[in-house]
Amino acid sequence: MAPLWIALAVCSIICSRAAADVGVCYGLHGDNLPPPKEVVALYKHYGIQSMRLFDPNPSALEALKGSGIGVILGVPNTDIPNIASSQAAAQQWFDTNLAPYLNDVNFL
Repeated sequence: MAPLWIALAVCSIICSRAAADVGVCYGLHGDNLPPPKEVVALYKHYGIQSMRLFDPNPSALEALKGSGIGVILGVPNTDIPNIASSQAAAQQWFDTNLAPYLNDVNFL
């Protein structure tokens, strides 16, 4: 939990006047992490308008629905060979991980 809080605090202190230009990576591998809805609330509280997700985490994407926060979504390295192997595999990944959120999440 501490790294997320530290990152948010540093961004709010250093970039308080340029919050529109600030984005923060949202890593989900750790102990005692706040729930995604709380993280989205923190982003909004500090005026952070962009988030990078390292993978398409359904809980995080659900929390981002309607938030207006811009999202850069990563593809896990383990998925890349399959996605690169065929159009059908890429379409399946898209249909599973992005399509359900396209109308409600602001993907950048």
